[in-house]
Amino acid sequence: MTTPKPCGYAFFQQVLNSPKHIVAPMVEQSELSWRLLARAHGAHLCFTPMLHSGVFVRDVNYRKQNFTTCAEDRPLIVQFCGNDPETVLNAAKYVEDKCDAVDLNLGCPQNIARRGHYGAFLQDDWDTISAIVQLLHQKLSVPVTCKIRIFEEFDKTIAYARMLEKSGCQMLTVHGRTRTQKGPRSGLADWALIKAIKNSVSIPVVANGNILYTSDIEACIHETGVDAVMSSGTSTNDGLKLRRREFVSKMWRALTVLHLCVAIDSNSINDYPELRSKLANAHTHEQLLTVCHDFETILKERRQYETKQGLWSSLEDTDIAPILTTASCRDGFTYPKIPVWRCQPRLRNMNSDRSVIEHEKAAATLNSKTNRERSEQLNAKDIKDAKTCIHTSAEENENETKRKKSTQEDRIRQKQKQKEIRSRKANKFMKCTLCNANPRGAKCEHQCCKNCCKEHSVKNTLNCLGHRFRFKDKAEQQQQQFLQPVSSIQTECPAVQNVNISPVPSTS
Repeated sequence: MTTPKPCGYAFFQQVLNSPKHIVAPMVEQSELSWRLLARAHGAHLCFTPMLHSGVFVRDVNYRKQNFTTCAEDRPLIVQFCGNDPETVLNAAKYVEDKCDAVDLNLGCPQNIARRGHYGAFLQDDWDTISAIVQLLHQKLSVPVTCKIRIFEEFDKTIAYARMLEKSGCQMLTVHGRTRTQKGPRSGLADWALIKAIKNSVSIPVVANGNILYTSDIEACIHETGVDAVMSSGTSTNDGLKLRRREFVSKMWRALTVLHLCVAIDSNSINDYPELRSKLANAHTHEQLLTVCHDFETILKERRQYETKQGLWSSLEDTDIAPILTTASCRDGFTYPKIPVWRCQPRLRNMNSDRSVIEHEKAAATLNSKTNRERSEQLNAKDIKDAKTCIHTSAEENENETKRKKSTQEDRIRQKQKQKEIRSRKANKFMKCTLCNANPRGAKCEHQCCKNCCKEHSVKNTLNCLGHRFRFKDKAEQQQQQFLQPVSSIQTECPAVQNVNISPVPSTS
């Protein structure tokens, strides 16, 4: 007799050990090495990157390359995206014995999610979402969780959360932004709506958004009443380094040893163009470690000099993150002064966000006012014409006939143009010619998605300028580097000038 799987708060407390600091799923970032590094700095729970359920089921190489774990990588939640219940279930079956839960991504706002009809662009199809969650809840041996974005409408968001709980969701992560809030329009997350969701459901709720500092975690939990906080800014954020401000180069070295690209976003590297160029051209771990060593030496010298000049106090130059009294998302917050050699968050440009939103609102108001004024002017003209009873002449009637004919021709051309546009849109998002699942790259020379294009280009030593793959160029450069010593030997030794040395043929 199998024991029933824990649900709700039993799952949150017994399986996940009541996590408080959660690392968000980040595409091409939150792989195993990064998760282990995050756990070493105090993260309680980690998510895998978002995995495409359809490709995960079909492609063995995709599974091997994008999902790896180990005994130390627990508790772990694997996140999938998709819009077909059976496909998502089949994908989850591959990992249910290697994780503690499976998460359904309902929050991705990117254009690829729009084309694939998943993530935040599935949130209008409640029947499909409910079917997916119910099937996962019934068929998997581990619980199912969901990560969502909010709607513009307050009541609709509450109903959305309750629908997910009723369908079988055992933990709900709420990103307090709508799917249109991204890039320069990201703005601030709505903690008040997250609080309302928490009070409306009986399952654990995790808040996501507005986390820059450690103090923001406590402020968010206090203000919303959520059970945990999720942040995706771990590469630059004190919030999930948890009261630590590591030396920048120390974090760089840790990332390098763990086979990761240097992901620390530090303004200090911009002050040293030569070092930045070395970093961009480093291709091996040894080269990256050399850059880290040089950078650490420069920063220590800079730290010593600026400290002697009295530019930084001992309180400011500390590895302990300060406890701030005001949340970073509130008016009146002042960013603390942090030396450039300490890890620090990427500052939120709230003024830029607000200016974009206010500009769009002002433009909409102006258009509405302009249309209203035009309508009033037209009505006044009609009244005036009716009162004066102006009779047009024969020439005016002829001109009016020509104008109507011209307008009719313009309408015909416009309809034809719209028909062509619809036809182009219908063929715009073509599928990859190899996997026949993902949308093909718009500029791909081989008409493939990025993963298939990379595999095809590596296998056949080809270039793809659309995806910026230059495997053919690299192969030719290596061949020239091989032939260069031979040409120098022929120059120095005339006896071997007539010897024809051809490059070693490739074995692939």
